[in-house]
Amino acid sequence: DKPSYRAGPEASKNFKRNQLPEPELALLDWRSKEIEQRVDMIVASDILYEKRFFVPLLNLFDQLLEPGGSVVLAEPNRPVAENFFEQSKDRGYFFSVEGEQVNQDGQIINVNIFQMQKMSS
Repeated sequence: DKPSYRAGPEASKNFKRNQLPEPELALLDWRSKEIEQRVDMIVASDILYEKRFFVPLLNLFDQLLEPGGSVVLAEPNRPVAENFFEQSKDRGYFFSVEGEQVNQDGQIINVNIFQMQKMSS
């Protein structure tokens, strides 16, 4: 049996507020080659903090995404992340980005929300 994961209380409120069903969640190691499931969308936040994870993350996106699938990625403007987006372009991904301000513990943080999709071969 696979363990079941639920969205946290704040995420659950957001799904309800936006009249969306709660998604199926999974905890995974992005370096794993054992993942067989394919998905329409990957949502990730604050994962681009070390360059050594960029290639495994892009490999995971390639492996998990259905054709035409997308990645929604929140990134708090770390300089190290710029290299990830260059690598993603080289892999055939295109993306759009929108800036958001997030209140975290009383502090306003600027976060970029990337919508990524792989170009058709």
